[in-house]
Amino acid sequence: MLQPGAKGPAVRTLQCFLNDADYGPVAVDGVYGAQTRAAVTKVEAGFEGPAPKPGRIDDGMWVLLISRTLGGATLKVGSKGADVVTLQRALRAAGGTITVDGTFGAQTKKVVQRFQQANRIGDDGVVGEDTLFLLKMGATIG
Repeated sequence: MLQPGAKGPAVRTLQCFLNDADYGPVAVDGVYGAQTRAAVTKVEAGFEGPAPKPGRIDDGMWVLLISRTLGGATLKVGSKGADVVTLQRALRAAGGTITVDGTFGAQTKKVVQRFQQANRIGDDGVVGEDTLFLLKMGATIG
């Protein structure tokens, strides 16, 4: 769980997701400071009722951010761009070890296959409806 004052790569990932979901702009500096907190407050403002743990980034908040930023397009080897960047970040948040470079190459395919195997949906390495659904629901590599 992340909270204000946290530092490190997980905070950078959070900041990227906040920017991708149009809650920013947030400087991607790896520090959960005032700017990041302000963006998280914008997310929380969309909740029905008060946020259960204001300012804290738990599994539920990760799922919310991933589902808001991950599109619905089928992604496979050769795909490039913002959707692949978001996919790679989501795979990292799901427990994968992956470089976020916006190119769906052999490394991304391997991590997608591991994710698919862990969630028993086949392992073709293509990110279609089932894989997207599970990523958006917070499934992990385990």
